[in-house]
Amino acid sequence: MNGQKQNFFRIFLAGVLILLSFAVYAQENTVTGKVYDVSGEPIIGASVVIQGTTQGTITDMDGAFQLKAQPSQTLVVSFLGYKDVILPIGNKNNFKVTLEEDSKKLDEVVVVGYATQKKVNLTGSVASVSSKDIQDIPVATTLPGPPVSQYSYFVARSSSGSGTDSKRCTGR
Repeated sequence: MNGQKQNFFRIFLAGVLILLSFAVYAQENTVTGKVYDVSGEPIIGASVVIQGTTQGTITDMDGAFQLKAQPSQTLVVSFLGYKDVILPIGNKNNFKVTLEEDSKKLDEVVVVGYATQKKVNLTGSVASVSSKDIQDIPVATTLPGPPVSQYSYFVARSSSGSGTDSKRCTGR
């Protein structure tokens, strides 16, 4: 008889735990929203992450996002060149987020032709070209293209009448 009570108690306890896990899962809501800049334009590609987790998404072409989260969690909305916004979810299911520009964040990024990296991680020489420098350079062709600056790499392609192509690469 004592063994039957133990089995009943174990089954009852397992059932209660299963019901509690469904109750915790049921608290997770779908959170939606849109992200705008101060002029009211949607921000495409803004990061929306649940704070302290790796769960997140990015905004679409309309600045909209959709994410599953619990009311006790907090959203962090960020985008390069803008101040981060931290929003407690609570009972809200729909957010309208406005990001403000932050020029300090732009100083941390250096464009390197094929990608970007933080200024701290940059190694090697760096050359700056101002818009005035670009305007003062004479252009020898009517085709649009970047002017030759301090470091250049030139690729030329020529074709002869025999149907053979030749390529010449020079750099300095």
